[in-house]
Amino acid sequence: MRTFAGCTVAAILLLATAGLAGTDDRRADLEAAIESFSRTTAVGGGGWEMYAAFLHQGFTRCYAGTPVLEREALVASVKEWWEGGMRVSEDESRVLRLDVVGEVGIARVEVVEKFVDGEGTPAGDFHGFVTQVWVHGDDGWKLLGLDISAARD
Repeated sequence: MRTFAGCTVAAILLLATAGLAGTDDRRADLEAAIESFSRTTAVGGGGWEMYAAFLHQGFTRCYAGTPVLEREALVASVKEWWEGGMRVSEDESRVLRLDVVGEVGIARVEVVEKFVDGEGTPAGDFHGFVTQVWVHGDDGWKLLGLDISAARD
């Protein structure tokens, strides 16, 4: 019985780690995707269309005290924000933790951003924590979900 149990545990570990082949490459690709996604709304960034390109078709965003936003509603909101001239002017965000298991990546990010309006006038800031859930597919990493919590300063 011990041999069988030992073989079963070894087989499970082998199968589990086999699914992780390329995890280092996927992790590096995900780190790059997170960075590129963050730059889309910055001064000189790619804008709302590039932002939307990172979102999975099943995307949802949760933020305490607000309704859950699905992809279409968030894209419309970011488009309005962008076309109104708003941009991220300073970004001191940092990834606190990044886990990649097979086709799923989970990032915990401390977000520290300052904003400017269309005239370059300071227009507020945000400090909070974001959990990002990413999925990897044929078209690379796509953001499936955001859960945002404001920091208590």
